[in-house]
Amino acid sequence: MKILMLLALAIPIIYFSDANAFDDKRTHPQITQKAIDGVSVKIEKYLQTNLTLPQGLATIISDGPQSTMSIREWLLLGAKQEDDPMCRASNHFHNPRNDLSWADSGLADQNWFVNRRCSVSLYPPEKITSAVQWATAYYAPAPNGSRQIGGDNDEDWAHAREYLYVFLTGKTFVGKMIAKDESMRQAFLASSMEALGKVLHLLQDMAVPSHVRNDFLSNLQHTGITGPTLFSPTKWAYEKFERFVETHPEIITGGTVCGLAQKTLTNFWDTNVYDGQSPDLLDMLQMGLAEYTNMNFASDNTIFTESNLDAGSNSDGIKYYHPYPRRTSTNVQKYLDGVLRPEIVFGEDNVPDTSFYIAKIQDGERIDHFIKPTYFSKPLITNETGDLQTFHRSFMLDDACVSEYTSKLIPKAVGYSASLIEYFFRGDFDVKDVFVRRDPGGNIVGINMKITNSSKLDAQPELLVMGDIELSYRYIAPQDRQATYGLIENVYDVDYKTNAINFDYVDLVTDLPNSIPLGSKDISFTIVYRGRLGDEEGCVFGKVLPFTSKIAYSGQPQCGSGPSHIYTVHPDGTKDTQITNDADGYAWRGMPAWSPDGRMLAFNGITSRNQYEIVVLDLTSDQPYPGNIYRKLRHADAHYIAPSFSPDGERLLAERLLLRHPQDGQDLYHSLIYFNLTTDEWYFEGSKDFWSQNPYAELPRWSSRYETVFQYQVGTQNGENIYNIWSVDLDTKSIKYLTDEWADSRWPNWSPDGESVVFGSKRDGGSYYDIWLANRINPNPVKLVECQPSCSVYSFSPDSRAIVFQIAGLLYTVNLDNMQANPVSSTWCSSTPEWSPHVYEKPPAP
Repeated sequence: MKILMLLALAIPIIYFSDANAFDDKRTHPQITQKAIDGVSVKIEKYLQTNLTLPQGLATIISDGPQSTMSIREWLLLGAKQEDDPMCRASNHFHNPRNDLSWADSGLADQNWFVNRRCSVSLYPPEKITSAVQWATAYYAPAPNGSRQIGGDNDEDWAHAREYLYVFLTGKTFVGKMIAKDESMRQAFLASSMEALGKVLHLLQDMAVPSHVRNDFLSNLQHTGITGPTLFSPTKWAYEKFERFVETHPEIITGGTVCGLAQKTLTNFWDTNVYDGQSPDLLDMLQMGLAEYTNMNFASDNTIFTESNLDAGSNSDGIKYYHPYPRRTSTNVQKYLDGVLRPEIVFGEDNVPDTSFYIAKIQDGERIDHFIKPTYFSKPLITNETGDLQTFHRSFMLDDACVSEYTSKLIPKAVGYSASLIEYFFRGDFDVKDVFVRRDPGGNIVGINMKITNSSKLDAQPELLVMGDIELSYRYIAPQDRQATYGLIENVYDVDYKTNAINFDYVDLVTDLPNSIPLGSKDISFTIVYRGRLGDEEGCVFGKVLPFTSKIAYSGQPQCGSGPSHIYTVHPDGTKDTQITNDADGYAWRGMPAWSPDGRMLAFNGITSRNQYEIVVLDLTSDQPYPGNIYRKLRHADAHYIAPSFSPDGERLLAERLLLRHPQDGQDLYHSLIYFNLTTDEWYFEGSKDFWSQNPYAELPRWSSRYETVFQYQVGTQNGENIYNIWSVDLDTKSIKYLTDEWADSRWPNWSPDGESVVFGSKRDGGSYYDIWLANRINPNPVKLVECQPSCSVYSFSPDSRAIVFQIAGLLYTVNLDNMQANPVSSTWCSSTPEWSPHVYEKPPAP
């Protein structure tokens, strides 16, 4: 009857038990958490700068309405769920002896009850494979070994890469577009992180001796039935090593450095160099985690199994053959000879216990509490009727043994996991000279840039080989709330290691299949690489190029005394940066103007003699100011005032004022001219005769449609000049009067599309300059903002949704949708603001 009761108890234990390694609900997430913590600074910067995920690991992403978590939490979820459903865990074993092919190195001692149960699951016993193959799809060492693409595991390393590729491009590896909106792309990023977490789980299992020594049956030690576990048969059994880690979470601390010199994907598991030789002949730091664990530690059924291949061993014994650790690796003979001294250890109950412990003294790691003999161990070997296998099975692992095992293996699991996370996030490009091209209507029609491969592994360059570069882009159109995505394929092909992109910058000049409308916001471009990186086939990484805008302005920190300089600031008031310095020889600087592509910035440099010159900066230059000055436009007998770029960026419009009136009539005292920036030659805008008849134009601004708007002095009143706003079409030389009245209007500027003009005016009879707007559809000016004190010097944002202006020495922006005004600069004596086009701002290097 007792036998039947025990059998009745054993069957559900065996039948419902799985092959879990560390506890999947607590231990795997804890190890993964520590691994993430170990590389969090580097990964945070990578996520922020390469994928523009501002919160890094804390960035919230969703795979649907029910699952919204941070990137860190998705990684932890994957580490937690790899064992579900339970038959999946049969693929979590790997024997690293290289006399076994990886097709044969997986679990081989799964009992018939579990086989029968799993035969009707998605993971039947005939499909059991090794952990390294399950995690990486490789049947032989990477990168040249064979691998199965699209195998039974849809959450392995290759799928983590593919899901990242879908996030970046919207399409699968076979070219099917499946993620057309923001939410779907986020879902694939979540899937990528979850799959990576599952791969980390599979690597961490290699720090469990039973999982690298083909010892499934060690998972079936009876733990007892309690009230909470009465209806949970999977909790009636356990593996001693795993249970110890589960019940002692405090041992999961930092990790040891993964010292692999050659980090290929599969080398984290198995470098394939262990053929049974003495571990003392191998460098422990250059081992895969499975090799390190296998050759140094034992599991319950694999203690001293180095002789299991000898004649007479049964098939079960052969399954557990492992050349190391062996009897001669230990001091077991001292125990048998009666010279080994016992020691006192304290158990969980803190009660002292006097016990013998066999130490591993050579062949790899030294382990003082390697195994513990039982009461029967010495009699079995001294009894002539005993056999070696029975003697070897008389030894056990108790808490003291397992505690010492974990002190060496847990840090390895953490360190290898951390290194694998770094391996996933290592691809990178360095990008410079980025600018968008626009059509006359201001729509973005193309992008130019220079890029080079800057990927590194352990501070050493990694080369791109046999891969493709694509360009994905994203924007929100003026009337939309959801983002629109586009993809340009075959932007650049990488062939061999000698490709120029691996050693220098290459030019990418790309036309968009569909233009990005003027007024779009949240514009970004993403460089996407898919191909071989170093020793990794099928690598995927992206570099997001977020486009922002800046406001250039003149600032005088000492307010009324001392020099003024050119600054740039983000529209939200952050990153206020001084662009110029005193080394240029000027006393003051003002009236900045951006080129249409944002590559150049022109401004007035004013000498100590109060003479105005024009300075043009090349913002793409690697040289610090003033080494990045591209041109200085000056003349000993003239001022050049208020520069403005032509739509093609090749010419510069300015106001020219001679220092004295010409005597012979051969020149004009006051006129608008433009400079050819290639030759430095200047010409009258329109014609000399035109400006001789209209001599009072000031502060010109060139539109995207090649029209010029300016303020024109029409007279004086009470000793003050009165200006109107005029524009000129250079082709017809015809003047359009935006204001034609005896009211003062000043500081005109175009909207990016050339359809509207913003200016300041007292045309309502008030004492202050208010902000007014006129456009082609409704030429009658409309007041936008009533100001007190006066508002002056205006500039549109690149999406035409906001205007920056100056008021009482401070800068403000006003949102034209809700007319909400916000301060930009907190320093007094800021003036002449000019809003940039969309520009790429290179983030700081990780």
